Amino acid sequence: MVRLLAAAGLSDIEIGSFVNPTRIPAMVNTAEVFRQCADVDANLAALVPNARGMQDARDAGVRQFNIFFSADERFNKRNLGCSRDSAVASYADMLVGVPSSQVRVYVSLAFSSPLDNMADTIADANALGDTVVLCDTDGRASPDSIRQVTGLSQGKTALHLHYGALRERMSHNLTVAYEVGVREFDASIAGLGGCPFVAGSRGNLGTGELIAWGQQEGLDCGIEPEALGPAHLFAQSLAKQEILI
Repeated sequence: MVRLLAAAGLSDIEIGSFVNPTRIPAMVNTAEVFRQCADVDANLAALVPNARGMQDARDAGVRQFNIFFSADERFNKRNLGCSRDSAVASYADMLVGVPSSQVRVYVSLAFSSPLDNMADTIADANALGDTVVLCDTDGRASPDSIRQVTGLSQGKTALHLHYGALRERMSHNLTVAYEVGVREFDASIAGLGGCPFVAGSRGNLGTGELIAWGQQEGLDCGIEPEALGPAHLFAQSLAKQEILI
């Protein structure tokens, strides 16, 4: 699937997570996938939640790192096993010597956390990486909350959207985010994804849907929708076989 995505023209691809395999078994072979994709002509990234994951990622040849935490301490305890302050301190230690241009910081539950907590959390994120990625983990983002939260970030800001109860709101959310200056949007082929530790976290914004929205808005994403066809069909086939969870 990684090769099909690269062949379609995608230049930045997160291909897995170096997480505890007992908690998320689907990611158990991320290191092997990375090694087999060493010759793929794209910037390949991985999600790393802690120092052990960072070491495993480095050993596999990863050079683009995605880290995450939240203003919601319940989320941090469930996903990281520690508080936000502890996670930030750990990330700062493990990223010593890594250029900020190689780090994207994902702020989970960005649109359902109190704004006061979000301001401090985004400040921590700005200090750790080149790009702060605001994540609508539980699918609750609205145009108003996107305007409010993106206004708290002082650096480069990206958006990571999930589907919630109101699927028709996705296009409006994208348009508002673009209007307030967001120029990077995460997407997932065939809309695969979701957070297993957050109730209501459904699939991610689909790559094809993002490109279609861009075309409707007169924006050129650099990728033709039909080029995604083989990767889209392959991803759907995996989902039907329940290989991806």
